Amino acid sequence: MRSYVRSGFSLLCCSLLLLACASQSPTNYYSLQVVSDPSIEIALAQSVTLGVGPVSLPSELDRPGLVTELGGSGISIAPYHIWAGDLDENFSRVLAGLMADHLGIDQVYAAPWDTRFRPEYQLRVDVQRFSGTLGGDVHMDVLWTLTSKQGRHKLHGERSRLHVSTNGTSYLAYVDALNRVMSDFSATVAVRIDELLRVARHAEPVIE
Repeated sequence: MRSYVRSGFSLLCCSLLLLACASQSPTNYYSLQVVSDPSIEIALAQSVTLGVGPVSLPSELDRPGLVTELGGSGISIAPYHIWAGDLDENFSRVLAGLMADHLGIDQVYAAPWDTRFRPEYQLRVDVQRFSGTLGGDVHMDVLWTLTSKQGRHKLHGERSRLHVSTNGTSYLAYVDALNRVMSDFSATVAVRIDELLRVARHAEPVIE
């Protein structure tokens, strides 16, 4: 009799487990992508080298699940919508790619770079905000600094605040908005860097 009870209990547990697995939402993975603005036409000399980093992101974003805002001080962490890799690394790599595209140069490196190499210029990025609401606006608030002479000379420091609207209420639309606001930020910084380097080189165009 006990064996029948144990068998029945085991079957019940297996059935409940299968039901739970069947009802569980599938996990969706996302990553930031290089989405350049084709209207930005800057052509620095190919000899210019730029390092992007260090990059600092808000600590509340340091988790696998996508973080969205709920209004006020509330946030939501999605359990089944997660980053495909490390967000810090993804952000730095994409920002370096965007800066390369917008500045028209090839030698843009995301930190950390090889200790035997030091870029001529360095873009340090302290991200204060990189989030928003599903179906609403996504915001990017960044303190950034451009240095030269292997980081020993500060050329410029500025704060950039940007936002874009999401094109839908899905997490895919949310990540798309994050990509677009990153592109807007990098385009803004690229134009400013072009101006700064022209002044630094005695107002002569830094082009080939």
